Amino acid sequence: MKAFHGWFEPTHILLALVTATAAVPTGNAQVRPGDFDVTDGKIESAAGKRLKVSTKEMRATLKFTTEQSATVKFTYLGPTKEVAHSGSREVLSQFGIRLRAHDDCNAVYVMWHFAPDQKIAVSVKRNPGKRTYAECLDHGHINNIKPRIADPTQRVAVNQPHVLTASMSGSDLTVTADNKLVWWGDLGAVALAFSGPVGLRSDNARVLFDLLVTR
Repeated sequence: MKAFHGWFEPTHILLALVTATAAVPTGNAQVRPGDFDVTDGKIESAAGKRLKVSTKEMRATLKFTTEQSATVKFTYLGPTKEVAHSGSREVLSQFGIRLRAHDDCNAVYVMWHFAPDQKIAVSVKRNPGKRTYAECLDHGHINNIKPRIADPTQRVAVNQPHVLTASMSGSDLTVTADNKLVWWGDLGAVALAFSGPVGLRSDNARVLFDLLVTR
């Protein structure tokens, strides 16, 4: 487990673990395709009352208010047939959670990268006065956020189940992957400059999943 800013004491680790445990939603709402406002791509029903995404891109937020905490139980099925390029022309395969998602230009992102690298990527996307992806594109991402604690995830292979949980308390963000604390830190005041519901994002990834939230 890595600690940053010279900030590494047993009491801090204990607090992080308690926070991570508390982040797992209880009293979970059953989320269905009709519960989403999908601005890009498509979320479909799958067998066993699960959800799936097969489009090259997907951006969605819930239509109702929840706590700023969400868990996705997912299985990566492989890359999509069509390819979406990032602003740098990179082909990034990823799936993850959006918190405080005011719109497509202002949100907190907790993404699990599948390819070309595998890691948890945390960023705040901030574009004041802009709302749609056409207006902001990939601009406004603040990626250089140094966590208090960071740890690598298990490797993701096709057809293997995984769990990702992200939770915010104020500007503090806690992320667990497969029930292991992998990221804990303060996103700063910029993450509180906007607000909105929980949501999801995917790029170049076919995923079977359940979304668990607390209403």
